[in-house]
Order: sequence, then structure tokens, then C-alpha cells
Amino acid sequence: MDFKKTLLEELDLQDIPNEKKKELLEKTADVVFGNVLLQLLNELNDEEAKELNRLLEAEKQDEAGQFLYNKFPNLDQMFDAEIKRIKEKLINEK
Repeated sequence: MDFKKTLLEELDLQDIPNEKKKELLEKTADVVFGNVLLQLLNELNDEEAKELNRLLEAEKQDEAGQFLYNKFPNLDQMFDAEIKRIKEKLINEK
């Protein structure tokens, strides 16, 4: 899943200047990732949470990602749902 490309398309940010686009993508990606990670942590048992934390602290993002995809085969859909939720929230705040 190309997370930032999906964000770019869903939030219709293709036509803004690159510097602003990059800034918005970084901030939005952090929010989406953080929200999904909180959802995932609520689903993990203590041992799984410790393993994920160990991987993240060791800066083994690829292994952490694989760990999460193995545990949550629907991870892409979770990210898509969170992106859509944030998009709706932004639209409703206009």
C-alpha cells in the first residue's frame, strides 16, 4: 500500500505546491498512523505488544510492519478506513 499516495488522492492534494503538499502529507500521515497504531495496540495481547515495542525501539520498521500484517491481514483496510474518516472530518469542518 502506498500510504502517502492514497492520502494525496483521498484528500485531493495533487494540485497544491510541492512544499506545502509534503508538509500536509507528513502531518496527516503521522495522525493516520498514530490512530491506526492505537487501534492495533488495543487488539494485541501483552506479549504481542512487547514484541512490537521491541521491534520499534530497535528501529526495525520492516519487521514491525510484517509483524502487524501477519497479525492483522486487513491492515490496509484499516488504514483506508482511517484516511476516509479523517477526510470526512476535514470536509465537515470546512
